[in-house]
Amino acid sequence: MSRTTELVKLYGASLLMSFAQGMIIPTIPIIAGTFHVSPGLAAQVVTAQGLGRVVGQLPGGFTTDRWGSTIAMVLGAVLVIGGSFATAMTPYFSLLLLAQFFIGAGDSIWRLSREVSGLDLVEADQRGRMMSGFMGVSSAGMALGPVAGGVIVNAYSPATAFLFYAPFMLVAAALLAFVARETLVKPSAC
Repeated sequence: MSRTTELVKLYGASLLMSFAQGMIIPTIPIIAGTFHVSPGLAAQVVTAQGLGRVVGQLPGGFTTDRWGSTIAMVLGAVLVIGGSFATAMTPYFSLLLLAQFFIGAGDSIWRLSREVSGLDLVEADQRGRMMSGFMGVSSAGMALGPVAGGVIVNAYSPATAFLFYAPFMLVAAALLAFVARETLVKPSAC
């Protein structure tokens, strides 16, 4: 497959991931009412995801080095899918925060391995443009996702927004699973 095709897959997965994450923003005020917690406490879903992102960096780097970018990207997407289902299904706010932590960790693992994959696909003089493309596509997804999330939350429930998150991630994981292995980081013997 061509490098362009591989980059399109990575950009497409990035857009889907960010769009799905953006859908969650409108759920925060409704989470407060659903779980009978203050709006400030409900906003800690963002903190839980952030902590997961921090913690996910080291395993993300290890996984990428050990088993390659494709496996790491898919693993990260799977963590996000699991976390989104757990968030949608839990009746307990503490478990919702734990699920958000796993979403953050999965997001961190997948983003790190995505960037390594992208770096391996382009020449050194194109890396800045490739990275700015990732950031631009991710920003577009985060900007558009809340619109869809607001519509979903108003029509259904916050849980439904998290259930919608999972199919987006399944498509992203499928795209990532088919990134040509020969263009990605080769696993090390560590």
